[in-house]
Amino acid sequence: EAQMFGKRVVHGAFSSALISAVLGFHLFGPGALYASQKVVFKKPVFIGDTVTAVATITKKYTKEGKSGVLQFLDVETKVINQNDKIVTDGEAQVIVM
Repeated sequence: EAQMFGKRVVHGAFSSALISAVLGFHLFGPGALYASQKVVFKKPVFIGDTVTAVATITKKYTKEGKSGVLQFLDVETKVINQNDKIVTDGEAQVIVM
């Protein structure tokens, strides 16, 4: 629907999926599990925009779990459009096996 922003926007889940792909396929690979993700949609993404997901590890630590010691990573996540504007901001917690 184009009414609120003047033209059609891409569903916010697209930005979340892009972040997931960066974390799961490019940064950590097989053996990485999402523990949590927080996403804040700052600006709309329009059809035809070019967006880039950026992930920065901010903290690395271990926790004792039922199956032993688990390695956790806190990650700052952003999706940036072609105008260098942050369209999605957030953070994720990843368990690396």
